[in-house]
Amino acid sequence: MKADRVPRADVGEEERAGPSPNAAGPVVRRSVLIAPPLRWPLALVAGACLLVLVALSVRYAGHTEPSALDLAAQRWLRAHIADQHIGALHEIGELGNHRPALAATALICGIGYLSGRWKQLLLPAIGPPAAIVLSQLLKPLIGRTINDYWALPSGHTTALVALLTTAGVIWFHRTSITVTVLSGLAFFGLGCVTTAMATSMTSLNLHYATDIVAGGCLGFAVVVAVALALDHLDGNRWRVPLRFARRTTSRNSTPTCTAKHRGATK
Repeated sequence: MKADRVPRADVGEEERAGPSPNAAGPVVRRSVLIAPPLRWPLALVAGACLLVLVALSVRYAGHTEPSALDLAAQRWLRAHIADQHIGALHEIGELGNHRPALAATALICGIGYLSGRWKQLLLPAIGPPAAIVLSQLLKPLIGRTINDYWALPSGHTTALVALLTTAGVIWFHRTSITVTVLSGLAFFGLGCVTTAMATSMTSLNLHYATDIVAGGCLGFAVVVAVALALDHLDGNRWRVPLRFARRTTSRNSTPTCTAKHRGATK
């Protein structure tokens, strides 16, 4: 007689450390935000983003003039994008202001609520707001200005990249058709808005290209750090490889005999 088939968990959504095949009882599952194979790579990428942010902050602290990289980016954009298109992109980029960003945060929180997992609700409620607050605190500390406004890191970019990263984490789980469709639409929509905002801000000399890079690094790093922290606080010890946890559980589990198995052996 074939054993009852256990439904497979969604890839990147749950990590299973169940009992041995001979043990009775359901498989223990834990919902995770970032799948175990992706945790160290994403942590390294987030660390690299923080290093880039620190390097740009130190390099341009107290500066008001653009660097050679900033000037090259402005010249390239103005040469390849017509003025009327830049104006339209700027209107789209205005969605990165505080009120639209707050509305987008509420929308992604609603998508997380529909997933039925508390961490997917907490991630958009904590990650993007934390990134925005950090960007506002860093601006006067770094002191780089453009047109008499604090410039580095870009607050618009920080907010949009943080929201984009959050939507990507939820979309990657694919917990249900509704959540997959909504988070996918949010991810691609935010990607378009982020691209339009970065292009218009740089072309119109409202931000330097290095400000945009610093804001993107900050938004991504903060959301990844919050996701890893939530997984850690939930008891998912991501330092131990999943295959090691499964092997240890299998060795330590005591085989039990269910009534169905006893009847089959008589």
